[in-house]
Amino acid sequence: MKDENNHKERGHSQLGASSSERWFNCPASIPLGVGVERTTSVYAEEGTAAHELAEHCLLSDMDAKDCIGITKNGFEVTEEMAEAVQVYLDTIRADYSEDKEIYIEDRFELDWIDKELFGTNDCSILDPFKKLTVYDYKHGAGKPVEAKENPQLLYYALGALQGLEVAEVELVIVQPRCLHPDGPVRRWTTTPERLAEFEKELKDRVNAVNEARQVTGEVIYDFAKSGSHCKFCPATGFCKKMKEETFALACSEFDEVVDNRTYLPEPSNLTPKQLRRVLDGAKLIEEWVKGVREYAHFKAEQGEKIDGYKLVQKRSNRSWISEEAVALDFSEKGDELYTKKLKSPAQLEKIVGKEAVAKYCETKDAGYSLVKSTDKRKEVEIKPLNIDLEFDEIFN
Repeated sequence: MKDENNHKERGHSQLGASSSERWFNCPASIPLGVGVERTTSVYAEEGTAAHELAEHCLLSDMDAKDCIGITKNGFEVTEEMAEAVQVYLDTIRADYSEDKEIYIEDRFELDWIDKELFGTNDCSILDPFKKLTVYDYKHGAGKPVEAKENPQLLYYALGALQGLEVAEVELVIVQPRCLHPDGPVRRWTTTPERLAEFEKELKDRVNAVNEARQVTGEVIYDFAKSGSHCKFCPATGFCKKMKEETFALACSEFDEVVDNRTYLPEPSNLTPKQLRRVLDGAKLIEEWVKGVREYAHFKAEQGEKIDGYKLVQKRSNRSWISEEAVALDFSEKGDELYTKKLKSPAQLEKIVGKEAVAKYCETKDAGYSLVKSTDKRKEVEIKPLNIDLEFDEIFN
């Protein structure tokens, strides 16, 4: 049995699969981002913890619930994390049988295309000479990810397919914490021929990145394109293309000028057309502002002074160096050392069964999310109010 990997210590390529959507669309993002380390988020770190938990369970033949309370990548495994990871485990175990081969966190290289193309597959299952199934676990709850023509999964599949002969390739996204009309598991079946086409596309995109690396000055922005792929780009805070487009979005339709200063209108004064324009551009503007903050923080940590701002120490909480040592030294206190908590519905189901627990459970309404009309989730019909309310009356 293979050893477990420390996911944080792996080598990461600038041309990696996870960022492929970005550099496919914007080759300039690679050279622009050199030397600018974007601060990792708590969500990314939690995702790494969930991946480590999944790998541990697959290699140890355990269920995720059996790991509640242990720590992965600095995060305690909670019931929520365990339930999400279990969907991934169940998906893989349902597809696997002893006549198939399974590869867990398997590293690959695509060095015949470019030496910078390499990565690690979450999991793949081979049914020799028949089908290769490649899985990608997404712990994020924000943006639903599709399996069809997903460049990250195609990249992974190309790596997993090396030296194999199969009739079809299945790409599987497992994303249990994000609502999707097709459920938490999305599958798309394609062919080795499509992967051969993708290999050519991948090579073309790498060539575009290498071209962008060779130019200097403003010419680099000929290779730049802004969009949703900018979200995790390290150059967001200073990218000229991003700046131009966010400025255009922020200024369009809004020309209220007082004392030579431009003011944004009150939300209640926006027309339906303006509301849509703001909503369409909001994500881009939000990501730009976030990028500016992160870049300013990066420069400050490099010793550069930013007028009007300073670095201060974050507040931190105390934590136990060793819980085992505390429990041993204060063992005479017995149960006073611990806080008791009733098991969750999911945990208690394992003991007394679903039917016994059901009558004690409720699923509370979590409200609504306003999304684009192209989102695949079913629309909720809301009856219009019969009275006119001002914006301030509703929200204040």
